[in-house]
Amino acid sequence: MIELTYKDRYLFNVAVRTDGSSKLADGNKWRSFPSAAVAWRVSEEGFLKDSKVVSNLKLRLSYGEIGNQAIDSYQTMTRLKSKTYSWAGNGFYTWQPDGLANKGLGWEVSKTWNAGVDFGLFDNLLGGTVEFYHTRNEDLLLTRTLPETTGFGSLWQNIGTTQNHGVEATINVYPVRGKDLNWSLTATATRNWNKIVELLDGKDDRGASRFVGQPISVFFNYEKIGIWQLDELEEAKKYKQEPGQIKIRDVDEDGKITDNDKVIIGQKEPKVIASIQNSLVYKDWDFSFNLVGQFGHIIEAGNYIAEWNADKMIINNVDWWTPLNPTNEWPRVQTAQSQDYTSTLSKFKGDFIKLQDISIGYNFKHLLAPVCKVEKLRLYVQARNLFYLYRACPGDINPEQPNSVYTLPTSLVVGLNFAF
Repeated sequence: MIELTYKDRYLFNVAVRTDGSSKLADGNKWRSFPSAAVAWRVSEEGFLKDSKVVSNLKLRLSYGEIGNQAIDSYQTMTRLKSKTYSWAGNGFYTWQPDGLANKGLGWEVSKTWNAGVDFGLFDNLLGGTVEFYHTRNEDLLLTRTLPETTGFGSLWQNIGTTQNHGVEATINVYPVRGKDLNWSLTATATRNWNKIVELLDGKDDRGASRFVGQPISVFFNYEKIGIWQLDELEEAKKYKQEPGQIKIRDVDEDGKITDNDKVIIGQKEPKVIASIQNSLVYKDWDFSFNLVGQFGHIIEAGNYIAEWNADKMIINNVDWWTPLNPTNEWPRVQTAQSQDYTSTLSKFKGDFIKLQDISIGYNFKHLLAPVCKVEKLRLYVQARNLFYLYRACPGDINPEQPNSVYTLPTSLVVGLNFAF
């Protein structure tokens, strides 16, 4: 690794690391990964040195490569597993192949460009960081689904390329900074775009829900457009459905619902992640809270319909369809075995804003000064996971853990920090 600094304003470093992995094939076990970065402290230049507006300004640019070899061991070898079978009433032990060997497995490589700006204004009363990044992941290590005729289910292979790019920003603001009162706010936000650039043979992998030009992780399913109503009886019959059952969009308009009518419902990863942290200190009192939010994604709450799938049909407060309640939310009550497309009922928008943490404390240091000398004696109350200010999914679904059978616990802590 080489690092150079000139006049404390111009910075440069370059490094190369070489890694090896016994999990990969002969000839592909070793690979070198270079990285380099440059930075310019603009605020140290003469034309900004004495500026009363710009307190800090730094520009950064970097490039780096890293490797991934996180696959199961021995994928480059043909493995065996024991099996039993019966012959003429007698039991025998035997061996059979356990997976196909891939003699060409190599490193998955991530190549990232990053450009950033660090700034501070008005004696750093306002400051922050803005980052722009672009990552290309090549030779992805993924399991490829194999035809059943091969006798094997899947195979580890370098089969694709993905791309991530986005912007991350952190803004620090000090509205009040004084002797007795200090108030600070920190806001962070990330916006990410990702997509699959290339797959094996340039084709979509519908079975694994991977599509060229689309986000990396998506829900691929039928699209529910409502519930068949009484006045749609004849139309429903064309699709072998009845009023009260789930109505699916006929994408290709061929008069029947097939696998060709499945569409991308949405991506699994949030497009935007944001938070706001507040800290207020007045003399010996302190108060803080943290708001977090995620937006632009779809969640799957499989347990939300678990009772129905068990034919118990005891979900509380469900807006079931009936002839007198022609809702388009939930179908009529019937056993899961006779209800089609129930998987469409478990997909919801995952947007939410939550009060993550809130705390209040008091330091008894000055109050106890006439009696005893202590460095710190702070009594505080802290609450975590209090409530959601907003969530797009139903109120009885946890958007952060939609498939958990438990609710996200709310905790209340009373504590004492002291130092003598």
